[in-house]
Amino acid sequence: MTKTNIKLNPKEVYEPTAAYSMAAIIQPGHRIALLGGMVAIDENGEQLQGTFEEQVALTHKNVTTALKSLGADWDDVVFCRGYLTREEDFPRYVVERDKFYPSVCDMPPACTSSIITGLYRPDCLFELDVMVALPD
Repeated sequence: MTKTNIKLNPKEVYEPTAAYSMAAIIQPGHRIALLGGMVAIDENGEQLQGTFEEQVALTHKNVTTALKSLGADWDDVVFCRGYLTREEDFPRYVVERDKFYPSVCDMPPACTSSIITGLYRPDCLFELDVMVALPD
């Protein structure tokens, strides 16, 4: 799959504070796929009861599996939105993201993170929405 989408950090803006790009440009000839509500549910449909880091890892694994089903990989991801239910988990999320993205893509996607009051279950600590640019 040709990787023609552009991810960049404009020199005129501050350097990103973690593993993310500030901008992504989707080139002509691509379709947009949206992966919504990706959480730490295992292959048996059970919510992981683990630590925040374990939930992030399983969520990333689930996104990777979903990307493969689309014929895509993390280099095709142009935007991610992470939802955290506890503010104190944000520094750990940055660490996990900083370890993860360099292992799966050349340039991390544009990202934003939000601290929210809750997800669909109280034991769900993290959710990820992903925008993917698929070549036609």
